[in-house]
This record gives sequence, C-alpha cells and structure tokens, in this order.
Amino acid sequence: GLLGSLRVARQQGARSIFVFDHWKNYAAHFLPDVLPDHIVVADETGREALLEAIGQEHASRVSILPHLGIEAAVARIQAYSLRLPGVVAVLLDPTESRDQLGYDWRSVVHEIGLRAQAMPDTIFHIKPHPRQNIQEVKAFLLQEGMPADRFVLVDMDTEELIAAVDEVWGMTTIALVAALKAGKLIKSIQTGRNAKGIIASNHIIEPFVN
Repeated sequence: GLLGSLRVARQQGARSIFVFDHWKNYAAHFLPDVLPDHIVVADETGREALLEAIGQEHASRVSILPHLGIEAAVARIQAYSLRLPGVVAVLLDPTESRDQLGYDWRSVVHEIGLRAQAMPDTIFHIKPHPRQNIQEVKAFLLQEGMPADRFVLVDMDTEELIAAVDEVWGMTTIALVAALKAGKLIKSIQTGRNAKGIIASNHIIEPFVN
C-alpha cells in the first residue's frame, strides 16, 4: 500500500511525491510521521485544506499544479452547442446507506422530489453513475411517484449534459467542479450528512452544499 511504499522510499533514501487529483480525503492517505517528500494539489483551496489536515509545519512539502483533467473537461464543456432551457441536470453518486454518510443516492433523489415541488416548470435530467443499475434507479423514481416525463433518466455524455443546462445538481462528484469552473450554477445535495459525510465531501463544492 501507499504507506508501505513511503516507508520503503524513506529507508532507501528515495524521494517521494504524491499528486492529488481531487479535493477531499486529504488526511486519509498518510500518517503524521509518514508523509511524501512532495505533495501536489490542484489549487490554493486544496493547499489550505491539506495543510489543515496534516499541519502547517509541512507547508514546504506542498506545491500547486493546475488540474489538467478538469481544465480539459471545462474546455470540452464550453465547446458543446446543445442547450436545454428549463432543465436541471442531476448527477448521481453510487453512495449507499452502508457507506454511513448520513445520506445516500436514494435519500438525495427523495430530496430532489421534494424540492421540485417548488419548481413546477423545471425538468430534471437525472444521470445515474456508471456503477449504478439504471433499472434500480428507474424503479426508485417510480416508487417515489416521480413521473418519467419530468424526472428523465438520461444516458448522455456527462460533459454534454453539463454544457446543455444552466444548473447542475449532484452530491460530491468531481463533475460538479468541472461544471462550476465552466460557469454553471451548482448545488451539492448532502441532506442529512453526518461527520463522516462532511469528511467525504469536496472542499471546492462545500460553499454550494444546499
């Protein structure tokens, strides 16, 4: 594992580097006395969150390198021409109750149904995560009484879907970061989350948890 590799590198006198391609779980990879020589994060938000987790005394280890994957995704999103006015995109994560975050994809879908009551003219295009069973999601929408002509399950490219709408809702997917940087309104729905759910969240989208 990572910790073992870092220990071996230290024993052999080899320098180590760890690159974060996300904005969460900063403390989950290391121990206080087992850290890489260099840690790369995507931006100042990531740097601040990392140092909060591992300690300001390690600031010299941390460098910023822009997230090239996100930048490329933003460029692709902005190149699409399809537009879907009056549509909110919903990007699901495959979270389950056993993950013990205080919420899961079912509770989020339920919450969306509640919020939709105050948005009678809005259509919701719901994209399940690739690891989800779309038929299971479809059955849950039916169970919740969410009509298929208003809560539309879609299987289109995520970036094209983001490009087509003005607002994107999700949970903690990194696609919300791409949507935000592409100029879209975003909401992160984590209703009922607990302490573990907070840790699992994404520092970039925390201001948009709603």
